[in-house]
Amino acid sequence: MAFRKIGLGNVPFSYFNKRNLVFADKTRYVQKLEELGSSAVMFLRPRRFGKTLFTDILQSYYDRSLAAGFDANFSGTWINDHRTPLASSYYCLRFDFSLVPPLLDRISQGFIGAVIAGLTDFTVSYPDMGLPPERLNPDLYDSPSSLLLAFMCNFMLHAGPDARIFLIIDEYDYPASHVLSSEGKTSREQAFSAALQERIVKSFYACIKSFTGDSAEQPIAGIFITGVSAVSLDSVTSGFNIATDISSDAEFNAMAGFTHDELSKVIDGTVDFRRLGGITKDQVMEVMERRYDGYSFSQYADERIFC
Repeated sequence: MAFRKIGLGNVPFSYFNKRNLVFADKTRYVQKLEELGSSAVMFLRPRRFGKTLFTDILQSYYDRSLAAGFDANFSGTWINDHRTPLASSYYCLRFDFSLVPPLLDRISQGFIGAVIAGLTDFTVSYPDMGLPPERLNPDLYDSPSSLLLAFMCNFMLHAGPDARIFLIIDEYDYPASHVLSSEGKTSREQAFSAALQERIVKSFYACIKSFTGDSAEQPIAGIFITGVSAVSLDSVTSGFNIATDISSDAEFNAMAGFTHDELSKVIDGTVDFRRLGGITKDQVMEVMERRYDGYSFSQYADERIFC
């Protein structure tokens, strides 16, 4: 039997087949998300649960610029045999807010920097539709929303009325939680946080909402947002009330993490028990499930999830 390798750290989805890495196939959830019929989806899970990997799956599935590698990336997966009409049909735009510094006086600059990083990647993939390099200068913008507005206007001007964006936001709550939390702050810092909240967080998501819909003036067709907790969800979504939170939906309980059966398949694909001196698969399963807990994110879920 040919065993697969285990990928360490944040491994891009395109590496799994290319480098023969073990993979728990979550691609069936792409179709489930489409069946929701929601223009924006919020998905919260603890860290290290595979949220970023799932956003990679979505981008690989929907992004037009990645269509040439579709068969190589999805070979052997569920969705490869059940493609939906939306496969490789969107211009994907992706923001990762996990690296925004958790310091009040640097959040604005860091937030704009994260937006520029996403827009730069978009311009690399779609040079005629993204902002040109000279307009990706943080000094030109006083807020993330003004930068996003410049991008959206430019996209609509050059892409045409039928061009549709799929927006992915990873770790939405990382910068927002530092802005919105009042724990340990002086009254002056709290006032500063309130101003940042309006100028950075709420205005950014309100701008996204204004461009989301089915009309030609709203080119964002779909949004997928990940985060760790809902501590800042209400404050953020007060200007963004279009998101469907599926975090506690039993149908999506296993969209990240490993079920018992998935963990069993991972062990089968990576462990040669002939070299373990009599240790059995059942023993390995028992230890792993005990040490990595068993989570259930819905009271109606049928199975527990291991991280």
